[in-house]
Amino acid sequence: MERRVTRRSLGRLGITWAAAGVASMARGQAGQPPLQVRDLVGGDSSPTSVAFDPSGKRLAAGDGGWRGIGRGVVRVWDVESGQILATLSGHEGPVQSVSFSSDGTRLVSSARGRMAIAEGPFSITQRWVVDEIKLWDVAAGREVVTLTERDHPVVGVAFGPDADSVTSLDAGNTVKVRRLDDGRVSHVVRSSKSPSFGVGPSSVVFGAESRRVVAIRSAGTSPGVVTTWDVTRSLVRGLSGQRGTPRCVAMSPDGKLVASVNHEQILTIWDFETGKIVRTFEAKVASRLILLAYSPEARLLVAADEDGALHVWSGDGRPGQALPSGRGRVLAMSFRGGSLRVASSGPPRRRPAGEQAQDGSINVWNIGMIYKP
Repeated sequence: MERRVTRRSLGRLGITWAAAGVASMARGQAGQPPLQVRDLVGGDSSPTSVAFDPSGKRLAAGDGGWRGIGRGVVRVWDVESGQILATLSGHEGPVQSVSFSSDGTRLVSSARGRMAIAEGPFSITQRWVVDEIKLWDVAAGREVVTLTERDHPVVGVAFGPDADSVTSLDAGNTVKVRRLDDGRVSHVVRSSKSPSFGVGPSSVVFGAESRRVVAIRSAGTSPGVVTTWDVTRSLVRGLSGQRGTPRCVAMSPDGKLVASVNHEQILTIWDFETGKIVRTFEAKVASRLILLAYSPEARLLVAADEDGALHVWSGDGRPGQALPSGRGRVLAMSFRGGSLRVASSGPPRRRPAGEQAQDGSINVWNIGMIYKP
């Protein structure tokens, strides 16, 4: 059954649409289910990383190659037409992360790379995996440059503080900013904690033009810790005050707020600058929350649960209500002009031989206007 935001339901919560930052839908749309824009058909492998471009009109998805263990491919679609604009091949292993540039003309992706073998001291054979970070020209559909990372697996990547650099976070708890022209590392921010990461779709988030990073850092059997990296100040901080194990994180686009939800459905919001808790509250929803995202200017905090339903709060955590939602597991969100568009996993498709398997299809839904820009 569809769960919808209504003026009456918010009124019962004792808040107004203006107070919650939520705008009423246009006349004739209130109560309408979300509109499915397109079913984007991809490869044989489920997407491992999905991102909208800043306009919300194009979507990129990286996959894990054949059965998730082959050479990963990044595909870029025009959302309105469903046409594949580019198929970006060249990674040696499964794609881990994809991100568009601010103007949407370029894309950066990271993937597990090739196994390197060398003869070390005393004839000891050394083996390690060299991960790849690739820059792509989306319009031309071609690779521009490849950077390598041999210290630790790369778990997240995004364009850096300027258009000519890229920021990455690796499983060694280290954030690096590299120049794209020569691969030179201009900034390194390293945590002294033991390296171990959950690599879920929202376990690594970049903000403030990638000058700030937040991720869930786990260490052995201890609960995960929401950790922030500040490139400008070369500062790493573990955020305290949230009990239990965090499941996913979000950061406001300006990098000022960090949000996390734990396995008990408790949402915690911190001030990035001070590390102090702004608000803690329970998300009173039936299903587990698996994805968080802030709208522009941190007006709203939107969460997706494992059933594909969407829920909204004001940016600082004041209560909201459920939004109308599509079907499937939500993979990415895009905010544009006060409206919300989401990408979710498509249904399994039956192959000619009768074998049913999840392919790389992605459904895109227009949720509608959710706040006044």
